[in-house]
Amino acid sequence: MNIREFEDNVRNGLAPVSSTEQLSAKIDQQLWAAKRQRTVRRRFGYSFAATAAATVGMIVIPTVMAQAHLRRLAGALDNVSSVILTTESVSADGTRKQIAESAYLDGKWRLKSPGSDVSYFSNGNRYRLDRASGHFIAENGLDGPFGHNSDHLSMSDVLGDIKRWRPQTHVTFDSVELGAKSVTRATIEVDGENSREILYADKSTDLPIKLVTQAKRIGNWATLEEANFDYETKQRPEDFVPDLKTYPPIAKRDWDAANVAKMTKDNLGTIKTSHGELIIRSMDVAKDGTVFVTCQAGERVPNWNRGYPIAIEDNLGTQYALAEIESRVDKEFIDHSKDGKLELCVFIPSEPLPIWKPRTITINAMMVNQNQLQRKEIAYWGGRHTNYCLSKRWYYDRDHPATAVKVMSRAFDAPTVDRDPSYLQFLNPWMFEAGDRFDREKAQARADYYRDVENTPAEIRWLNRTIELTHQIGSINIPQARLDEIREIKPH
Repeated sequence: MNIREFEDNVRNGLAPVSSTEQLSAKIDQQLWAAKRQRTVRRRFGYSFAATAAATVGMIVIPTVMAQAHLRRLAGALDNVSSVILTTESVSADGTRKQIAESAYLDGKWRLKSPGSDVSYFSNGNRYRLDRASGHFIAENGLDGPFGHNSDHLSMSDVLGDIKRWRPQTHVTFDSVELGAKSVTRATIEVDGENSREILYADKSTDLPIKLVTQAKRIGNWATLEEANFDYETKQRPEDFVPDLKTYPPIAKRDWDAANVAKMTKDNLGTIKTSHGELIIRSMDVAKDGTVFVTCQAGERVPNWNRGYPIAIEDNLGTQYALAEIESRVDKEFIDHSKDGKLELCVFIPSEPLPIWKPRTITINAMMVNQNQLQRKEIAYWGGRHTNYCLSKRWYYDRDHPATAVKVMSRAFDAPTVDRDPSYLQFLNPWMFEAGDRFDREKAQARADYYRDVENTPAEIRWLNRTIELTHQIGSINIPQARLDEIREIKPH
């Protein structure tokens, strides 16, 4: 799994957060403190607790008992001084692609993934290499490589709080052959979810050997990711030390302030709102017609997607789907800019454009009442047999008609970027460090658009494309659940 996914999974081993229009002050405080609360369906905590479950001969492990067994067996991993965790994605045709490597040696960590820069952690200091700027971004005073765990390798510290398990989590086990060796296999499933994890553990040491993530497709389980644990390869201490001579360190707070200043220096258009101003900071168009807009609207609650504050139109009549992509550095802008967090809005043509054509794009603010922004929200809902969302759908509240107020227009004779703007590596590196992840989001956005306009054949076409890309990047296969729902509602 991707290094940043690994970090999120470690930090956010939480039950899914429900969508709501208004956050209470308590929830806002929790979001601020945790920095990022996202729906996380794949949690490492499940997997290692499964080792505990498997070794005591229980078919289903209730939450309290799982915690107790985890504490009893945590010493197996606590005593490990060296391990390399290598993760591969597995495509539908069986093609494998390495997507992450996490190495640990005597309290030091090295985290990397293909196409992205490496991070190091030791003695409370974390250094993340940014080759574009030629610096290591430095943070100190941290408890662990992910900011919330301790620096030594242990089940509870590395894998999150097992107490947050939902009661509908089930663990079953059996013995199987793996590489001519009898091992324990633990299968971790959650009622109603379309994915599962399978952990293989050594019977004599209780140490994890392999972790497999699967999703159900057309009624069958398909492997999306496979992570292997290597305790034998000898690692060198010098490989866990950042090269601070070649890449001088810069404090993260200074790095943040410099990027915020760069991202907020331009004002392409402004409109007064009931809460201040909506300011357009940047606008780019890629070769495939995708439009990227950043803006500020005075929002000071981090890490909560309150919907797009703008809409766009062009003189070619292009219909745009909306991508569920937001900045991951909200607090940095809130701390360093009086205009609040920077909002990232990504508009994708509902169908790929065959050729580039010059166009004029207009940005509109949707206003209701007295210059109050009417945001285009995401609506979530579950299917009949699930307790989580099957897909998302963007909408304006049709009970409160809004007026489109022009903020700005710009003519584009040519694309401004090939694929996406470079600043997205700062705003959301997880999404844009590898092209296939963004391609999947485009496909999902198009499927959601066609669901909104009730074009089921087109929705199915893009759901299938989303699933195809899901296998390529190893993400949980939620779109398949939507296809199953469509078959129930309207057999094809």
